[in-house]
Amino acid sequence: MARMEVPARGSARLGDVPGDVHVGKGATLEPAGAGPIRIDGTVDFDGDADVLGALEAREVHVSRGRLRAHSSLTARDSLGGDHAFIEVAGPLSARRVDVDRGLYLEQDGVCGDVDVGGELRVKGNLTADSVSVGGQLEVHGVLKSRRVEAGGRITLGQVDLEELEVGGIAVVSGGSVSRSIEAGGKFESAGALTFAQLEVGGVAHLGKGSRGGRIDVGGKFTADGELDFSRLEIGGVGRVLGAARGDEVEVGGRLEVDGPLTLTGSFEVGGNGTVRGAFTAGSLEVGGTFTALVARVIGKADVRGTVTTEQGLKAGELRLGRRSEATGALVGDEIRLERRARAETIFGHHVELDSEARADKIIAETVVVGDDCVLGAVEYTQNLSVGRNVKIVTPPEKIAGLPAFPL
Repeated sequence: MARMEVPARGSARLGDVPGDVHVGKGATLEPAGAGPIRIDGTVDFDGDADVLGALEAREVHVSRGRLRAHSSLTARDSLGGDHAFIEVAGPLSARRVDVDRGLYLEQDGVCGDVDVGGELRVKGNLTADSVSVGGQLEVHGVLKSRRVEAGGRITLGQVDLEELEVGGIAVVSGGSVSRSIEAGGKFESAGALTFAQLEVGGVAHLGKGSRGGRIDVGGKFTADGELDFSRLEIGGVGRVLGAARGDEVEVGGRLEVDGPLTLTGSFEVGGNGTVRGAFTAGSLEVGGTFTALVARVIGKADVRGTVTTEQGLKAGELRLGRRSEATGALVGDEIRLERRARAETIFGHHVELDSEARADKIIAETVVVGDDCVLGAVEYTQNLSVGRNVKIVTPPEKIAGLPAFPL
């Protein structure tokens, strides 16, 4: 089958072409009639070219130039560009896209696998099996794809994805990522986003109404409103501007929650944790400071720093480590203050103080007090054991039964 030639800087009016077409540099194609240009085979553009009407072909290929398609472009098999830019003013449809430098769509695109070495910009919606961009990706409308990755920056509207990966910065309006999000630098969602996993090396920001699975942020994390998650892990600083609900939290630096925080599992903070509402968790481990309106821990609370509550901290088992301090009532079945720990009022069944610990008041069934402790008052129902050089300001009192504990 013969190949049609369109000379450099020439022009041709085409209708249905049974074979292939080669277009020279600077040439122009336009439809011969009201319908599109239909090419059964391949159309090769050798350099810059303009297509003034709709174009349909099995393959469209551009070499070392810029193709400007002023209407729709359909590649039944593939759209390719070697050292090329391709601009499409109308809708794009292609089974495969492989363009070196840049692809710019003024309207919607429906494609299979999309691979762009430089920049991909879409002003409409883009639906693709996968999208891979070496530089920058920008989609103003809805992006629907199985996997999206870019080496530089991603700016997206609403998303419906399985996986999103960016080496630098990713900004989305909202939507859903059913599997994972990975960003080397920064990730931001302006609106509500649903996701299974979010991993960010630097800064992450989630809009109101976001719901996720595992969140792992190396630097700074912010959620605009209420947040649901399975695990939240922050290496630096985090803040949730509302209530938070999840399974586990681990913070190396600082976390602030402006509402209640409810966890089914553990809360571990090496630096500072602040909950401005009620705190509920399966277990609590504090290496630095922890502050809450009220704290209820089903299992063990282990404090090796400072804990402050307005209404008290209740745990099944509670330990204040060496030189640790608690402000607010402590309530639990078993409570232990290690050497030089300090507490205010303690309500427990079994309370034990190591040497040089201090407490304002203890109400418990059994109390064991180590050497050199200082206590304000002790009330007990069963047994009191006191070490050497212990000072109790008010004489200890054995009572008939324990009062109702707070919390």
